[in-house]
Amino acid sequence: MQGLHKEIYDLQKRIKENEQKIYFKFAELGKIIIKSDPDKIANTVLIDTFNEIHKLNKIEPQKNDNIKSILEIEKNLEIVRTRIKEKRKEALEQEKATKQHFQNIGESAFRVYKENQGINEAFKLIFYELSNLDEKMDKNDQGRKDFKDVNQMNRKENFLKQFVNIAKSIFYEKKQDILISRQNTLYGQVGRKVMESEFLQVNEDQVLDDLAIPLKTLLARIEQIKQELTNLVESEKKILQELNELNVRGNAVKRIKEIENEIAENRKNIDIKHQELGRLYYFNNKEVKIQFPEIVEHLNIVKMLFSENDGYKESIKKLNARIEIQSIKEKILKNNKTIENLKSKMDKEKEDVAAITQTNAGYDAEIVKITKENKLEN
Repeated sequence: MQGLHKEIYDLQKRIKENEQKIYFKFAELGKIIIKSDPDKIANTVLIDTFNEIHKLNKIEPQKNDNIKSILEIEKNLEIVRTRIKEKRKEALEQEKATKQHFQNIGESAFRVYKENQGINEAFKLIFYELSNLDEKMDKNDQGRKDFKDVNQMNRKENFLKQFVNIAKSIFYEKKQDILISRQNTLYGQVGRKVMESEFLQVNEDQVLDDLAIPLKTLLARIEQIKQELTNLVESEKKILQELNELNVRGNAVKRIKEIENEIAENRKNIDIKHQELGRLYYFNNKEVKIQFPEIVEHLNIVKMLFSENDGYKESIKKLNARIEIQSIKEKILKNNKTIENLKSKMDKEKEDVAAITQTNAGYDAEIVKITKENKLEN
């Protein structure tokens, strides 16, 4: 029986191989038919599948175009972002370069302001903090001088007094450094306010005008850079919107991989539909008026494969019948053995019955004997 099962297994394997060949032949047949004139297929069982394949065939070129678009847009995005980075760096450098110019203008403007306070009353607020600081610096400078003079007159003071004097000297020097640092900061702030006001127009000062010329050039360049940055940021937004419309969510590589998977899946669907179209034609070719030499060849091969499979299936059916008969015969043999065992058992049981019957007869005779000897009544 094991040999029969092996034969069935081999036949089933051949059937599966033939079914795979039939699948491919149907697919090849479908690829031929899809090139046919739609008018010849209209109003036949093929038309729906025929139209579906043509629809699916349009998907891959579109998706390939999407991949090309994503790659091109990503390239443009990288260029724009690089330019944004460069422009921001340039803007910072230009802004940094204006610091000293504002400071110089602020210092020069303060000089002009003090020289012409009468006509500069309207700009008093611009120089208010600087004027107060200037007074503090004058007082601190005067204090330094006064202390220096007093200290020179009292050089023979005791050690403790000298220590105190040194501490006071350090205090004046440190305070002066702090005031100078604050002054430079205010010069820069005043310089910005001066450039934003009409101070230069009111005060005609050649030094101040000469200082303003390179600063104006720098400021014009900074404004130009800011406008360029604004345009680049807008371009970046538009590019990101284009990517969003192509379903790119931050990772273009991931989206391209998804599209490639979609293309692969679409190809599988087309292959299935080619096979379906070929199968429909095979079973309905008399109703469809399509004639190609290749079709006849494919039809003959498919017919032969189906015929082979029918033969294999018939052989399997016979083999299964033989297996079933053999199985029944084995059951009969088993039952015969059971019958023999039962008969043997029955013969032995008959012998046992006869022996027991004989024993009982002896017992009955013994009872009669005992009854008579003892004159017992029944």
